[in-house]
Amino acid sequence: MGLTLNSSSLTLEASGGGAAAAAGLSEADVNTLIKAKTEWTLIETIDVTGVNAAEFDVDNTYTTYKVASDQAFFTGHYVFLQFKSGSTVLGNEYRNSMWRGKGSSSGYVNSGSWNGFHITSYEAHDNIGTYEWIINNLESGRPATARWHYGGGNNGNEGAVTIGGGIHNNTSLVDGFKVNNPNGSWTAGKFNLYGMN
Repeated sequence: MGLTLNSSSLTLEASGGGAAAAAGLSEADVNTLIKAKTEWTLIETIDVTGVNAAEFDVDNTYTTYKVASDQAFFTGHYVFLQFKSGSTVLGNEYRNSMWRGKGSSSGYVNSGSWNGFHITSYEAHDNIGTYEWIINNLESGRPATARWHYGGGNNGNEGAVTIGGGIHNNTSLVDGFKVNNPNGSWTAGKFNLYGMN
């Protein structure tokens, strides 16, 4: 017995190479099965066109979450992610360690206590950027952690990148995230929330 994939179906053959033992799966069925086994599950999408923040609520359905951009375009200086506990945005206890580069210059940044996990540098950006934060340890009793990266460009059309990680020095239950662009609104784009166990 074996599986045969052709241009239009996945067919299960009877042992000995005989006729198909069951009706074949269509190409659409196969694609659906493949997509169902992907690592991340899309939970929510927020259009950020014309606004300066995107807020997501989460529960304990997943152990790890990802917030990622989709064609997010803004003119501003920096973007960061904050945690929420209930309706309260948790602030000023984010410990960041990151590497930033633009054009031919780069450097490390370590912080004592910031207002969020910063993903872009303190300079103007006017290009579409790719943003991604991976977050876990959200239950109360221990600090939530995150790692993140950004790729894009600045106003001089130099390439820019940020790679970072950190903890939130607070043991409150985290049940939401806020992507913040305090210097202005996104011109266009979306942010997606994913979960994984």
